[in-house]
Amino acid sequence: MSDIDSDREKMALKEDIKLRVNSILNDFRRKGLLLDKIAEALGAQEFLISEKIRRTNKREPPKSFDVNAYIDYIYEIESKIGKKYKFSESVDVLDIDIVSLDNSEFLKTESSGEVTRKQSIIEALSELDINYSTVLGKRSSDSGRSDSYQIFLLKERNILVFVSNSLGSVTRLVYGVTDFGMSNIENLASLDRRQFDKLRLTQRKVNYPQVYFGGDERNKDADDKKQNLYKNRIKRSLSITEDEAKEKYLERIDLFMEAYNKWLDIGKEGIAFNIQWLMDNGYRSSIYGWANNNFGDNGGIRHLFKITLDYIKKYYFNDTKLNNFSDDFNVEDITERNYGRTLDSAKEELYEAYEIWQQGKKDKHFNYQWLRDNNYRGLYLWSQRNETGGRNFDDFYRRLIDGTVAKNFTQKNILNN
Repeated sequence: MSDIDSDREKMALKEDIKLRVNSILNDFRRKGLLLDKIAEALGAQEFLISEKIRRTNKREPPKSFDVNAYIDYIYEIESKIGKKYKFSESVDVLDIDIVSLDNSEFLKTESSGEVTRKQSIIEALSELDINYSTVLGKRSSDSGRSDSYQIFLLKERNILVFVSNSLGSVTRLVYGVTDFGMSNIENLASLDRRQFDKLRLTQRKVNYPQVYFGGDERNKDADDKKQNLYKNRIKRSLSITEDEAKEKYLERIDLFMEAYNKWLDIGKEGIAFNIQWLMDNGYRSSIYGWANNNFGDNGGIRHLFKITLDYIKKYYFNDTKLNNFSDDFNVEDITERNYGRTLDSAKEELYEAYEIWQQGKKDKHFNYQWLRDNNYRGLYLWSQRNETGGRNFDDFYRRLIDGTVAKNFTQKNILNN
């Protein structure tokens, strides 16, 4: 294709987008939507134009919408995904603020830059060719969030998606929805997070990535990677069945498979996919730490590895890429242990740990902290619960160790660490 033909094709595509954008804008105006609500329905608040109030960080109400910049944005998306950008089939506005799903525990870990979750949702829906309508809330004046929640109604998939661009918010998907009437939607929207969690609904939460490739740089490249990772999490959540969504540990299973796909994407030659890779690439707490905390008496990361394999065999047995997960993850970096612990087996486990410490750099003391940080947290927890009553650990370990191991083990009460 010549440059002239390419330019003509680009102009034709942009003209088509312009017609669709003007059509949807006119349709929303005829329905009486104000400019800020039109932008919110489109996931396009960043294209609003407003003046900053002097001597404050606040802005005047928006005066206009940058249609040309919005058209350019949609053109980039459609060029990337090879499909037409999906606009909402209808918009309703509730006379309440949708506050049910705030998740402030993530507030301090996200970038202070612009996080456009709503755009990611619409991009994912466009890529998956899913039609949707949307419901907006009225942000209350005392709300500490920068953006009100928005509900996406996916009637063909029987799914509701609750999402806000506000930092610290969590995206929530509800599966198996059959009643899309406004009365039911408003009832759900009026619940707070704790009330929502008590409902007998199949739901899952999708958090915005805190790190990517182990870094927390505040730059556009890192933010773009986080945004793309978030969109992939949404696409994954939109593609699963209600039965899959009911799987007890699905969030951690998904993170494990996400880590595996990331490892594949960056090229696996010469780089082992193992516990150390997880810790070095943004999954220290979300996979490794979580597994040790929740499955400490049952193998930690090994148990999460096992249930992830079971999940893959149950739902994705024909997926050759995921089937290699079993061979690629080097779970035997630390020899398999018997987790029905006794004093004798615990002694063997402690000697095994000592051998691994000897093979390392020895830059840290061989002590309780080393055990907890190197996949032996289960041994520490077992000894705490079964042998010491949480009081004095030294007497217990003196019964287990002798000779060189005893000499190297720093016998210090963990309560004083």
